Amino acid sequence: MVSDDANGGGAEPLPGLLHGHPETAFDYFEFRRLMAGSVAELAATRATEADLARIAACVQALEDAHLHDDPDQEAAADTDFHTALCEAAGNPVTTRVMLRIFEMLRGGVFYDRCDLYRRRGVRDGFLVQHRAMWQAILARDPQLARTLSEAHIDATEDALREARDDDARREVALRRQDGIGLTSSRR
Repeated sequence: MVSDDANGGGAEPLPGLLHGHPETAFDYFEFRRLMAGSVAELAATRATEADLARIAACVQALEDAHLHDDPDQEAAADTDFHTALCEAAGNPVTTRVMLRIFEMLRGGVFYDRCDLYRRRGVRDGFLVQHRAMWQAILARDPQLARTLSEAHIDATEDALREARDDDARREVALRRQDGIGLTSSRR
């Protein structure tokens, strides 16, 4: 159980606990899928002009980081984009919960986001997805914003699964190179 004092702080055993469980990343995606569509839908209907300007600035930051091939900055801009969507949704409870989740995400609790941004093709796809979500919100199309947001979460989860599979294959190949057989024990 996570305690929370009146200022939002308090004891925080949860992130440490989650670090030790690789499947927690997929629990995170399940939660994000539930939230992301609703947040995007609400942002498309509730965003103020100031919210739209902030989201536009976040998209520009994503594009700038992408252009400069800076995966760390791009991952940070990604979080800022999703934070701006939460705020544009106009629900302070959702925003507070998601800010806490994003803080844990930045800390690498669920998975290494920067690693995903370093993988070939992933960052290009993410940029296209973020632009599409932005355009749906700007067009005030809540259903399209929801659909695109949920598809983005699915694509991110797929990218993580692929990254983990690649890492596992690489580990097996390295073990083979080191002379450790997969079916025999080392003596």
